[in-house]
Amino acid sequence: MLRAIVEEAAAAGAPAGSERQLVGDFYASGMDEAATDAAGLSPAARELDLVEGIAEHAGLTRAIAALQPHEMRPGFSPFVRPDPRDSSTNRLHLQQGGLGLPDRDYYLREDETSRSLLAAYEEHVARTLALAGSAASEARERAALVVRFETRLARASMTRVDQRDPYKVANTMGLPELALRAEGFDWAGYLTALGLAGIEAVNPRQPDFFAELARATRDVAADEWRVYLRWHVLRAWSPYLAKPFADEHFDFFGRRLLGQKEEKPRWERVVEVIDDGRRSVGEALGRLYVERVFPPEAKTRLREMVEYLRAALADRIRELDWLGPTTKESALEKLAAFTVKVGYPDRWHDRAGLRIGRSSYLGNVRATQRFEFAYELRKLGAPVDRTEWGMTPPTVNAYYNPSFNEIVFPAGILRPPFFDVHADDASNYGAIGVVIGHEMSHGFDDSGSQYDAQGNLRNWWSAEDRASYDARTGRMVEQFDAYEPLPGSHINGKLTLGENIGDLGGVRIAYAAFQRALAASARPEPIDGLSAEQRFFIAHAQVWRSIIRDEALLVRLLTDPHSPARYRANGPLSNMSEFHDAFRCAAGSPMCRPAAQRPVIW
Repeated sequence: MLRAIVEEAAAAGAPAGSERQLVGDFYASGMDEAATDAAGLSPAARELDLVEGIAEHAGLTRAIAALQPHEMRPGFSPFVRPDPRDSSTNRLHLQQGGLGLPDRDYYLREDETSRSLLAAYEEHVARTLALAGSAASEARERAALVVRFETRLARASMTRVDQRDPYKVANTMGLPELALRAEGFDWAGYLTALGLAGIEAVNPRQPDFFAELARATRDVAADEWRVYLRWHVLRAWSPYLAKPFADEHFDFFGRRLLGQKEEKPRWERVVEVIDDGRRSVGEALGRLYVERVFPPEAKTRLREMVEYLRAALADRIRELDWLGPTTKESALEKLAAFTVKVGYPDRWHDRAGLRIGRSSYLGNVRATQRFEFAYELRKLGAPVDRTEWGMTPPTVNAYYNPSFNEIVFPAGILRPPFFDVHADDASNYGAIGVVIGHEMSHGFDDSGSQYDAQGNLRNWWSAEDRASYDARTGRMVEQFDAYEPLPGSHINGKLTLGENIGDLGGVRIAYAAFQRALAASARPEPIDGLSAEQRFFIAHAQVWRSIIRDEALLVRLLTDPHSPARYRANGPLSNMSEFHDAFRCAAGSPMCRPAAQRPVIW
């Protein structure tokens, strides 16, 4: 469907600035391989020249600021979101970064697989630098420098598990304190370069990392910073450059890291890049998508299901015997305050000033990234916009936003196998119903449960209730820690805890809502010999059908807060007596965990 939309837009000759022109011209530029190959490295000259011009600390600070709109990970990344403790105020957050590999552990683990991968990464850096003009020996020396520097940043980086604790990444402070804690970095100059000279406070999410980064600006020579930043310009831009750069990028990040045998078709890659611009070309594509495939009755039906699930979760909260009355009251207040967004934004973003043409693929990528970044920074000092979406309409996903206390379901997920407006309740509650319940459960998972109904980081739990909650989630950590998807590689139960709570809560709440729906109408007859309850659980399992290579699975085990698909299907169901009854799973069978080991939370 998306391919048809972009190809029609490319052929439409639409007026400048319209959705079809932006999407069509971007797509045409991405599909013009001949022009991209003929341009060679020249489209990246702007950023490469900027890096080569760094001579001293002030120049380094300006260069970092200038590269950040393009997601080049030059040390760290800024973004604007509500303050953790005051969701009515937009705040500049600083996020650790600077690594070319997906996680700090790739640099620090000592096992043979990790060491081999790090060596392969260093070779990839060297080959890319050589493509960009370095002599072979010089490229190898520079690649070793890059890996040493990134390893230094990795050692200072906060783990993914720690980053899941909202209190550990809530560190709002004034600029004088930031200058003391991350001494040596020219924070005032950096903010001035971003156009934020008047800002008074920021949230450095990982203070220890920024202290180390600041030290590196003092004790790492300018010529070494130039090498490091040159590499990250090339890493970020290679997929949009001539074939030798794009092929080398895929050879490592696709083939070596993820085990891909061949690259996705070019049209698919270009569409993914378009969709990534969620406030610009991505939203333009989303508007064209919604006009074509999203009927109004789908929005109405989903909202009805949401209210069934909200009522089911409210009943479950009232019935919990481990939660005290005061905490229950706060939980019910939070649940009632959930905002629900379905399909697409009520208000589309203004894209005035965005210029997209057909002459340069990378030029269009640069333009959209700069447009998105400028939009982000303009939010500072402005009221928090709670109508904003964090995904484009075609996205096959959903999310819970703790600062807005909202659950969001883009149009892309409201299609089979997740949702069919003409399907029966068993299919829809078992698929999209579980997704709805999953996102609701995020409001009460180990992280989301620490935000109140207004989206502020605030403890609304009694000490006794929190201790009971932690004991129950501890059983879930133990359950998933024991799963071993690859020999010697287990799921990280602490990293995946929030999503595992969402998965178990989602299927429990959806099943309860499904039973409510059954009670309100005539009970359906079996279909193909399967009861309504059995078809509910089958629908749930079907949405997790997937194939993944071992290399990609290993990356996810190290970095993804979601458990692998197989365990997202089987893990929660093995804890549910309703599933055991539906399929007559005997005690002791693989899908029937002992009752004493089953986590019961929401």
